[in-house]
Amino acid sequence: MNELTKGKKITLALGPLVFILMLALPPLPGTLHVAEVLGLSSYIFIHLSLSVLLWTAIWWVGECVPLGLAALIPPIIFSLTGVLSWKSALTAFTEPIIWVFMGGFVLAKAFQVWGIDKRVALKLSLIYKGNNPAIAAFFVAALPVFILTITGSITAATSIVYPIVLAFLTSMGFGRGSKYAEATMLLVGQASTAGAM
Repeated sequence: MNELTKGKKITLALGPLVFILMLALPPLPGTLHVAEVLGLSSYIFIHLSLSVLLWTAIWWVGECVPLGLAALIPPIIFSLTGVLSWKSALTAFTEPIIWVFMGGFVLAKAFQVWGIDKRVALKLSLIYKGNNPAIAAFFVAALPVFILTITGSITAATSIVYPIVLAFLTSMGFGRGSKYAEATMLLVGQASTAGAM
C-alpha cells in the first residue's frame, strides 16, 4: 500500500476542516436571497452544499483518497443530514450505463488475466496474410468492435476490444508515442461509432 506523502496528509485533514469551518461561518452574501428564490425555508442547505463541494474538491485535487471514495462524500453527508434520502442521493451511482462500464471493465480485466486478449489478437492478426499495417489494424481493431457495436452497446464493445488491441500493439512492438498505435486506438473509437449508426 502506498504511504501518504506530507502533502496528501495535509489535504486529507484539510477537507473535513474546511467543511467544518464553512458550516461555522455566517452565511455568504446573497445566500439568504438564493434560499428565498429557491423556496427553501433556510439557507443552511445552500451552506451545507457549498461546504460539501469544497471538501470533495479538496480531496479530488489533493488525491489523498481514491476519487471514488471522494465521490461518495456528497451522498453520505446529504443522506445523513436529511437533505436527500439515501435512494435519491445514490441515484447517479445506479445508472444502467455505469453497470455497462463495470461489466466491460471486468471482462477486459478477465481477458488480460487469462491471456485471452493475446490469443484473440493473434487469431485476428492471422486473418490478414499481407504486410500492410493499415489493413492489419482494420482486422484487429476496427472489424471486431464494429460487429460488436452493431449487436450491443458502444461502451461494452469498446471496453472488450480495447485489451485485445493493446495486446496486438504490444506484440507488434508498438509502444506509447507510436503514431501507428495512436491511429489504431483512434480506429477503435471510430469503428465503434460507425457500428452504432
